[in-house]
Amino acid sequence: HNGVALTLIKAQNQGTRVRQEQWGLANPASGAKTIEVTLSASGISFSGAMSFTGVASADTANAVSAGGQSNAPSVTITGSDVNGMIVDGVGARRLTADDPPPTLFTPGAGQTERYEGTSGAPVQIRAAGSHETSAVGSVVMSWTTDNTPDWAICAVELEAPAGNITAKKGKLAKTKFDRTGN
Repeated sequence: HNGVALTLIKAQNQGTRVRQEQWGLANPASGAKTIEVTLSASGISFSGAMSFTGVASADTANAVSAGGQSNAPSVTITGSDVNGMIVDGVGARRLTADDPPPTLFTPGAGQTERYEGTSGAPVQIRAAGSHETSAVGSVVMSWTTDNTPDWAICAVELEAPAGNITAKKGKLAKTKFDRTGN
C-alpha cells in the first residue's frame, strides 16, 4: 500500500487449484494510494481491496478459513465486538476445462458485497469479497453459486474502539503473471 508492505492475516488452499489470502495494514496513510501485488509463482491472480475507517485492530488470532467443493462456500467466525466488522474474501475455480465456470457469487444475508470479478474468457476463476457488521458470538460468512467449483474462503474481524467502522471502497484487479512477477 503506497510502498508499505502488508501483513498476511490468513491463507487457505483448496488442493492445488485455489488459494485465498487476506492481507492487512493498520493505520495506512489516508488518501488515494496504489496497492501493488507482487507474486512469485506463475498462474492467474485476482486482488481485491477494501478500505475502512474507525478500525482499532484486526483480530488476526481469530481469523478463520475453509476450503471445499460445493455451491455454498462458507466460514463461521466468532465475533467479539458489536461495533466491529467481519471482512471476508472467497475464490473459486472450475475443476476441469470441461466443467462450467464459476458463476456469479451471491453473498449471504447481512453481507455487503464490495468486489467480484473473473479471470475473463474462458472464465476459470472467480473472486469476491464482502463485509458484515460483527456480533458477539458466531457470524457466518457465506456465498452461493449455481455450480460446484473448488473454493477457499477467509474471514477476519475488524475491531472498533468506539462507534462503528465505515467501509470506504472495494476494488478488484485481475492479473496474469509469470514467475518473475510480471
